[in-house]
Amino acid sequence: MEDGGAAGTRDTGPGGFEASLEFEFSEELAQKAARQRVLRAFGVWRALWYPVCLAIVIVSLATDRHSWLAGASSMYVLLMATLWIQSYLRSRASFKRLVGRKTICRLSDQGFEVENSRGCARFPWGEVVKVLRLRDVWLLFISKDAYVPIPAQQLSGEVAEFIKRRVAERGGRAS
Repeated sequence: MEDGGAAGTRDTGPGGFEASLEFEFSEELAQKAARQRVLRAFGVWRALWYPVCLAIVIVSLATDRHSWLAGASSMYVLLMATLWIQSYLRSRASFKRLVGRKTICRLSDQGFEVENSRGCARFPWGEVVKVLRLRDVWLLFISKDAYVPIPAQQLSGEVAEFIKRRVAERGGRAS
């Protein structure tokens, strides 16, 4: 099993829902997830301004015209490159710890439970502050930098809707 696995859902009565997702992270999925998380965190505007500022710096250095605009652009380019690399490496290290570990995620009306070889943790839905839906992985944030990753291919329409609904009902948000 690479990043696929078994997914089972069942209705446990009126308003009841249970699902069990079983998966392993591959190295490739860990890299994609880290890249997507960092790009989402930095946003579109920063990504668009970066090449513009880089062009200003290159033109300024090539023409020997040093101005405050070139200086500000240089600082922006260096700062963004440093932050991006640092964020990417931290995020990738987080995902790499999951590579090859069989993970079971159980969802219910009360919350969700994540179990792997490192241990087991239970979270009520009220603790999920945000769900970040990336192309290859969903991140269920418990705090600003603590999240539970679930491969997107594991989330059938019914399970995905259930997660979004439960998080929204408890005051969290999905993006």
